[in-house]
Amino acid sequence: MTHSAPVLSADEKRQRMVIATMRRNRYAPDALIETLHTVQRAFGYLDDTALRFVAGELSLLTTRCLGSCSLAPAAIMDENVVGNLTPERALAALEGVKSWSRV
Repeated sequence: MTHSAPVLSADEKRQRMVIATMRRNRYAPDALIETLHTVQRAFGYLDDTALRFVAGELSLLTTRCLGSCSLAPAAIMDENVVGNLTPERALAALEGVKSWSRV
């Protein structure tokens, strides 16, 4: 049985180009101009949807120590330490981060 790749729409192909650029640059803030150039090349313009997509990507990084053992388990979200996390508190905090990007 052979598997064929799913057929992508033109928008999906363009979105993958943008995502590939962000991944190649490891979502680094100093690669923003290159990413925006890719958006403009792929779509022909920079609209609010594209800008929010680029700005709203979350980066998940691992670390050994935050220096806040008393707050463990902890995470840093938008440069703020969020401590004593449970799965529910983590999801609620992420919802807050998502809503900040809609402003």
